[in-house]
Amino acid sequence: MQQALDSLDKEMKSVEFEFETSPDGVTKLCKQINDIVTKFDEFNLRVNVLKTNPHMKNFFDKLLELEKTVKSVTEVIQEWTIF
Repeated sequence: MQQALDSLDKEMKSVEFEFETSPDGVTKLCKQINDIVTKFDEFNLRVNVLKTNPHMKNFFDKLLELEKTVKSVTEVIQEWTIF
């Protein structure tokens, strides 16, 4: 279980947001936003699957921390796309 959590944490931390300047020369655009959204949707799914595992209770605090991170990043991305 610890290995699964560590792997998920490492993958989440490896996601990099890249920005480019739009043609107007002022606005910054996040590149490959759809790929990032897909990755965090996958992370969310993996967290939910781990939550159903009965052996996860000893690692539940770490799992909740990862879930909070996934939700926070997802909310920020959603706000960016709306903005």
